Amino acid sequence: MKKVNRKHCAYSTLSLKTILLLGIFMTNVWFATAQQAQTLTKVQTQLQKDNPKEAKQLEHLLQDIVPTAYINKAKGMHLSKSANTQAVQVIEVSPESLEQIYIPNESLNSAVLLDIKFRNKADLKHSINLDKLKVLPNLKYIHLLFEIETDEKNTINQMLKGSNEQIVIIYNTSVPK
Repeated sequence: MKKVNRKHCAYSTLSLKTILLLGIFMTNVWFATAQQAQTLTKVQTQLQKDNPKEAKQLEHLLQDIVPTAYINKAKGMHLSKSANTQAVQVIEVSPESLEQIYIPNESLNSAVLLDIKFRNKADLKHSINLDKLKVLPNLKYIHLLFEIETDEKNTINQMLKGSNEQIVIIYNTSVPK
């Protein structure tokens, strides 16, 4: 009978448990499943505590002028001036043009944020297929801006299809008066 080194087995088991627990913790801290959409304020607050550098990056993407690809069904795709010389960081897409971002496009691979604005009730009928967004390998955030009155949580749950744990769904409402 072969002699088992118990010290080695205990160490391996401990390491495996540690790795699994760390993996579970990293997945669940604030990278909740994409279906668990959170308000922009809540995500920024959580990021500020957990990862200030990431919080700054998100703020930069949302507020500063960054290389952006604009996709609109009527106008097609065009790039901001800075995106002509730098990698695209943001994709701003109209809800009726969502199908266009599911098609692999090398110029969009560097995008970190997908920005979708809902301006009327018809926009709410379009779904977002999270599985198909895997064509954007660096995508971390989807920002949903509602410029109309709606029950955001319910609307978001109805429009999201599939899953993609790599992506954090952020939403906020800005209804013009």
